[in-house]
Amino acid sequence: MIIRNGLVFRGDGFEEKDLSFENGIITDIAPTGTSDGKSYDVQGAYVLPGFVDIHTHQCVHSNFCGVSPAEIERMLAYYGRQGVTSVVLTTLTNGEGMVGGKTCAALPYLGKKGYGAVLREGSVFDKDEYEEVLGDGVLFHPAVVSAMFSVFGSRRICFVSDRTQMSEIPHKEYVLDGKAIIIKSGCSSHVEGDEIVGSAVNLMDCFRHAVNIGITLEDAVRAVSYNPACAVAIASYVGSLIPGKIADILVLDSDLMLLDVFIAGERQTTNS
Repeated sequence: MIIRNGLVFRGDGFEEKDLSFENGIITDIAPTGTSDGKSYDVQGAYVLPGFVDIHTHQCVHSNFCGVSPAEIERMLAYYGRQGVTSVVLTTLTNGEGMVGGKTCAALPYLGKKGYGAVLREGSVFDKDEYEEVLGDGVLFHPAVVSAMFSVFGSRRICFVSDRTQMSEIPHKEYVLDGKAIIIKSGCSSHVEGDEIVGSAVNLMDCFRHAVNIGITLEDAVRAVSYNPACAVAIASYVGSLIPGKIADILVLDSDLMLLDVFIAGERQTTNS
């Protein structure tokens, strides 16, 4: 497959190129019109690496600590529809400070494709090299996000979603660790006391918000792809568009709306 006439992200900027992939692997990035084969003309749309979320707990009413195989498949499909092609399993503790007991149900899905996003096994996050930033505009004020880019530099920032369980259903209450939680004002809060417990956004929301507050498009792309892939030691095969890497590819229009997702070269259903 050849993605033709795209503005392909090359690490520091965009170039009008044709991107080819075969058997789930990127094979070539060439000047437009110089490659032969089955093609998809994106007519100047952005072509980005798949997003990598290294801190996300829950979605579609499920979390990684209390999962069945069906729930894992549903969660990974959701992430994939949002342009998140790699996910690092992030656990929660129970009321006794112990990691939830059913996390092991997710383990057979590590590294397996075919369900949407791919569940990745990451190394320990290197706090000396990378900084997690929740770019939702709620938990992290836009001024704080901008300041962190200025202080730490664009190559150390990793956007994360820190996503909570019922984020798709605003104003609906649910229970987390024995306490009533409600989604409102763009985040998850305790019903009593309004204490914030997590976010209600996905990584694509954070990416768009960052660009809207003045973070350059190039810096925002790195913060959702290459930087987090480096942070958890999976950048050798995901996080950038380089021949030999896995064909995790997003196509976005000029308004940064998601048009297409390819995970290991397989086209997904999208939800922009």
